[in-house]
Amino acid sequence: MPAWTLIAALAMQAPSSKDCGAAHRARKIAETHRVVLATAPLEPYVGEMPTPAGHRECVRLTFSIDSQGRAVDLHVSESSGDFVLVLDARRALSRYRFVPAVDGASKRYTLVFNVTENRWPSAPP
Repeated sequence: MPAWTLIAALAMQAPSSKDCGAAHRARKIAETHRVVLATAPLEPYVGEMPTPAGHRECVRLTFSIDSQGRAVDLHVSESSGDFVLVLDARRALSRYRFVPAVDGASKRYTLVFNVTENRWPSAPP
């Protein structure tokens, strides 16, 4: 798939809610959290013109887990439209580790990343 097609597809995925469906899919997300062995940080970015409050962004990813405990067959199910967050969430999820799938299992899992981006950095202590 050409890069411009991917960017256009991601930009068209408007969220149905401000949480990318996290409240509606709470049971599925809780089920996913039960098989997480290790997480990885997702660092929100600070752009050239940050604001005191920043802005809320989200992305919902669905995926399967392979026999090594890694997320595979990743799909961006919903996004607030922030392409950088989509890339960061995919990168973070690739570093997560899960309870390995039993051979042949093809169960789908869901995680939602909600962050505040482009907020002024905290003052140093």
